Amino acid sequence: MRHIVLPLNGRLHLPLLIALELVYQYTTFKTEQSRCQQTVTTSINSKVTVLYFAKSAELTGHRSEVVPLPAATSSCQLWALLLELHPSLAALQDQVVLAVRQQYVALGDQALLLADGDEVAVVPPLSGG
Repeated sequence: MRHIVLPLNGRLHLPLLIALELVYQYTTFKTEQSRCQQTVTTSINSKVTVLYFAKSAELTGHRSEVVPLPAATSSCQLWALLLELHPSLAALQDQVVLAVRQQYVALGDQALLLADGDEVAVVPPLSGG
């Protein structure tokens, strides 16, 4: 987190600081997501089950599949590999959430260690009422 101090008449303007921090976090999130558009080629070490839900199942034509993936990867590289398998998933690029072993992971440089039999879920935005 970056700290910004803006004195206004000798006082700190808290709502402005909060707004600036939100803009910084949003920009950082978008920057990390845009890095996920790169193509990744690495050695394959693990076979994981990828589960597709809602729109992602529609786009891929699968509810699940076993996919060979590198054991050591980042969430961004994982998404890039899934895009290589199913280019139609690009429609979810800015909205998708991944879950690895039932734990949500953000798209970015977060390191992941995958083992044979792990589950990776592709969770698109859900709506309902």
